[in-house]
Amino acid sequence: MNAWKKTGWPITRRILGEVAIPGLCGIAWGMLAFYQGKTAFESVSIGFTAFFFIFFLQGQVLRVAKNVSDKQNAAEWRDSFATLKEGLDELRRQQAEHAGQAQPAQQPTAPASSDLMDEARASLANRNYYAAALTAAAAFEQLTRRAVVRMNVDPKAPLSQLVQSIAYAAKDTFLQRRLLTLVRLRNNLVHPQHDTPALTAEEAEQLIEGFEDGITDVENASWDGRGPRKL
Repeated sequence: MNAWKKTGWPITRRILGEVAIPGLCGIAWGMLAFYQGKTAFESVSIGFTAFFFIFFLQGQVLRVAKNVSDKQNAAEWRDSFATLKEGLDELRRQQAEHAGQAQPAQQPTAPASSDLMDEARASLANRNYYAAALTAAAAFEQLTRRAVVRMNVDPKAPLSQLVQSIAYAAKDTFLQRRLLTLVRLRNNLVHPQHDTPALTAEEAEQLIEGFEDGITDVENASWDGRGPRKL
């Protein structure tokens, strides 16, 4: 029984879901043909023809949608800096640019708490620098996916699409650059190259601060002065 719940039922539910629309269309088409004066045999034949036609079209739509999703996910994994140092240099430039800009007055929001970010700080204190940066990247992704739920955005979409949705809602192109840089750094950390040098304490600290700033940016982007923005 347990094996059926784990494998048999999900497969059965998927099959039933995919034949539901073609089945309903086939029944409706057959009944329409019957009421138009067709014989029972002709009506059933027309219904089956409609079923297989709709089933074929649905299969093509699902196949194309899956191909598009696979390409988007593949692009997500390829989107990273040539080296982690290049990403850190870009992050430093953006932080300097951000510090030099006059910030508009807005109601402050407290950064979202995260056990993962606490773990990142603990790893940094224990001199596990790569683990600290990687955990901070995971915290950034976790809290970004949590934040977009408030904006009625699918949190299962690729992370780069989510941060672009956040920046679009905030109408802030600089925010988009900053968040995409963090996404690319996250990809470098999750998929390191074999010759990636060990992180220093300073680099790990900068990455953690960058991801923390990104979390704060994501939180503030869903704030309109009265409460979380509901899109």
